[in-house]
Amino acid sequence: MDFIETNKVKVTSGKWYVENPPESFFFFDIDPKEFSSYAQELALINAMKLGIHLDFVDDKDKEIAYISLSNNSESTIDELIIKKADPKSDLPEISNFFEKHWGGTTMVSRGNAFNVLDEEIILAKRNKRIVGILAYSIQGSNIEILTLEAIEKYQNIGSLLLEKLEEIAVNKNIKSINLITSNDNLNAIRFYQRRGFSFKSVHIGAINKARKIKPSIPLIGDYGIKISDEIEFEKRVIKD
Repeated sequence: MDFIETNKVKVTSGKWYVENPPESFFFFDIDPKEFSSYAQELALINAMKLGIHLDFVDDKDKEIAYISLSNNSESTIDELIIKKADPKSDLPEISNFFEKHWGGTTMVSRGNAFNVLDEEIILAKRNKRIVGILAYSIQGSNIEILTLEAIEKYQNIGSLLLEKLEEIAVNKNIKSINLITSNDNLNAIRFYQRRGFSFKSVHIGAINKARKIKPSIPLIGDYGIKISDEIEFEKRVIKD
């Protein structure tokens, strides 16, 4: 810790978690490569609540931050808003979101291609920007989750989006919520099981077929696992 000037401090620490990530990272769905950006975002959020200003400096081997009092000691962060997307006002931002984080709005599930912009969408917004998104399709008495993504990690956004979807399901007398994820997505597999979803089936080789429709699907995914199969989950909303 170095005092640069009055009310300004430079803090430096090594990126210990990159080369030797602790075992807890695996159990709590933490990706070492993304840990730094998540930690910085959380720090910024908490600092704003306390009226503290943070400036992070990019460095290959170290975490460097300059800490000072904010000019506005009453600075606060907008609360998280969970809402159904407005097809008119939210569509451009949703399109940009998928282009940035998914490489486009075309998705493939069960061997079928679809444009996510044509589907039902729930948004999580903070400071007027999308920080989480859930796209789904109502199919008779079931709902299928097409994609669920939270940009602000470890802040319960994914769970809140699911809660909103279950509320919609109950109001529409939906019996179950289904979803499909890839075999490499261990973080999602743990996430859904912790929230009451059960394994329904495994579609062996389904993603190999999906690449014929969407060639941009990578061969190797998270944790160096070859992406080849689809895993289907289900949660019963209304018990028989």
